Order: sequence, then structure tokens, then C-alpha cells
Amino acid sequence: AVMRDEVATAVVDFFTLVSAKNLTKVGWVSQMLVNHTLPITFTHDVLVELKANMNDPNALSNLDVGAIVVNDMAWLGAKATAAAVELMTDPWNWENEGYLAADQVSTIKQIVQWVLDSNNTAEVVSYFPSPFNEIAFEDLVAAFGNFTQMRSEAYLAEEAANETDVNEAYYSTGGATALADVLMGGIAAS
Repeated sequence: AVMRDEVATAVVDFFTLVSAKNLTKVGWVSQMLVNHTLPITFTHDVLVELKANMNDPNALSNLDVGAIVVNDMAWLGAKATAAAVELMTDPWNWENEGYLAADQVSTIKQIVQWVLDSNNTAEVVSYFPSPFNEIAFEDLVAAFGNFTQMRSEAYLAEEAANETDVNEAYYSTGGATALADVLMGGIAAS
């Protein structure tokens, strides 16, 4: 079975190859990403892969493929583009998709920058949730970065607290503690 992130990587490879030759085909695939033919989580994955491949030294072209694709997405489906950007700020989704938390803020900032560089910025921004749809364009990249960072830190703190509670529950009885001492040489760090 092919995983969604592998398909997203293949789509980005297609964009990279075709963007230098045929922008019509790039537009066709971009339209599929925003017209609800494909799930928004797949669009999210493609955007993450576009950012990851942004500075690929093996790229076949010097074009900013991410900017081209996001421009098409913004023009063809502003509401879905805004929804994909909003989904990227969710640390739970980010972790469940298998991405590193350390990459989330830089990725969202780049995607928002591509939106701002697009030909349909105002419409996409109008679909952003409040207060982002009320912020000046020049402040949006920093605002999304700060918001994503705060959400990520809160999520990671909550996850750490939940993990501590689970560990304490595992070793809450004398028997469990004694067994842990024997089998693991002591209680596991929590």
C-alpha cells in the first residue's frame, strides 16, 4: 500500500518536472488539490512537501515550484487554500502526519509567504479565521509563525503531562514498582 505522504512526494516531483515545461498541467493538478476532489489533508501534505523540496539541489529547474503551485491554488480555490493553511497550524495533525514538530513553524511561514506572493492574496486571506483575516498582509507571516509556535508548545506540554500521568498509573502499585525494579533495573524515567 502506498502511503499518502509518498503520493504527495510524487505529486511534488511531478510539479517540479512539469513546472518548467507546461503550466497548464500544473494548473490541472493544483485545481484537484483545491476543488475537494482530494482530501484537504492530502493538500496539506503536498504543501509540506513543496516546502521541503524548496531548496533541493537536485531540482531540475530554478523555478520556485511552491510559489507557482500555491499561486494556482489561491486563484482556483481560495477557500480550500486557506483551509489547508489553517490545518497546517494544528500540531496534533502535524504530528499524526508524521512530520517533525521542529519543521512546523518554518513550513507554515513559507506557505503563508507564498500565499502573500500569489495573485489572489486578498481572497485567500478573507477565508483565514479571525484574527488572521484582519491583520495587515505584511504581518501575516510572523502572526502565523507565532500562533503556530504557541499551539505547538501548548500541545507538546499537554502531551508530556499526559505521558507522565500514564507512567504514574503504570507504576502506581507496589507490585508494579517491584516488577519494574526487577525487569528494568528501576522505574523508568517519566
